[in-house]
Amino acid sequence: KVANDRYGEDSPQAADAFKDLATLYFQKGQLSKAETYFNKSLSIKSKSFGEMSVSAAEVMTALAMLYTREKKYVQADGLFRKALEIRTKELGADSPQAKRTRELYAVLQKRMKGR
Repeated sequence: KVANDRYGEDSPQAADAFKDLATLYFQKGQLSKAETYFNKSLSIKSKSFGEMSVSAAEVMTALAMLYTREKKYVQADGLFRKALEIRTKELGADSPQAKRTRELYAVLQKRMKGR
């Protein structure tokens, strides 16, 4: 609410606040609330910076992790692929962000093979 009131509901600052709130809910296991706030953040970041921005990829990765935990593997797969594509293109294949996304994506792939 504070970020909304101060910066506006569709501001990048509000998107960051939504992502932070989503992360807290994710850590507490309140996945439905986390998903709502990750999606709000992703929507704003996509509008503000572009759907193929590094900023959007950060939220895509977090949302993909949530979907992995919920065993929504198809949704997680699409988000990990897109985030990895963005991070590789914009930051380089050897960037820490691209490497981390590849690691998380590998975990998802193992889980998908094990079902």
